Amino acid sequence: MSEVSDKFKGFTDDANKTALAMALFGKSGAELIPFLNTGSEEIAKLSKEAKQLGLDFAAIAKPSEEFNDNLTRLKGAAVGLGVDIAKELLPVLISAEERVLEFIKSAREDGTIQRFAGAIGVLVDNFDKFAVIIGSRIAFSVIAQGFTLITGTIASMGAAATVTAGSL
Repeated sequence: MSEVSDKFKGFTDDANKTALAMALFGKSGAELIPFLNTGSEEIAKLSKEAKQLGLDFAAIAKPSEEFNDNLTRLKGAAVGLGVDIAKELLPVLISAEERVLEFIKSAREDGTIQRFAGAIGVLVDNFDKFAVIIGSRIAFSVIAQGFTLITGTIASMGAAATVTAGSL
């Protein structure tokens, strides 16, 4: 990088400089030109400061590459696992679908669907009655719990009073 930077610093033809930067560094090469124009001394200073600040990524480059490679392998293994699971489940799922389809055909023919719809209609027509019954049960349950809490508290207070009176 130092040699390239020194050569860039010496170039005066901006068009050739841009073409060379893109040939060496790809599409983002043109964006590196201001950095490359600084020369090897400035790059060495910046590199030293980066190391002092803990920004030396060279130490993690190889482990990062290994991590990324393993991540790619892991993604592939997960897809493979999904294929294996699907291979085992598909016959069971297909069989279940066939049974459901047969049930639906049978239910249409024997009147099960009509009876089911009728039962739902009864529930909807009588929803207000069900709500009153359920609401009453909930209200009685809350009242009973409140009564139990109050009587328990009174009993505890009585026991405390007895203990206090006994110690006097």
